[in-house]
Amino acid sequence: MSRSKLDPERRERFKTDFVGFHKRFADELGICVPRDYWVVHGTRH
Repeated sequence: MSRSKLDPERRERFKTDFVGFHKRFADELGICVPRDYWVVHGTRH
C-alpha cells in the first residue's frame, strides 16, 4: 500500500514512525542504516 492511500491520521503516524526509526541511525554524515546482506561468489553456467 502506498503512503498516499492512507487516511490522514495513519499517514501522519507513518511519517512519525518512519522519521523516528531513521533518527536512530543519524550520524555526522547523515543517516547510515545498517543492513544485513549476502555475498555470493560463483560462476553462472
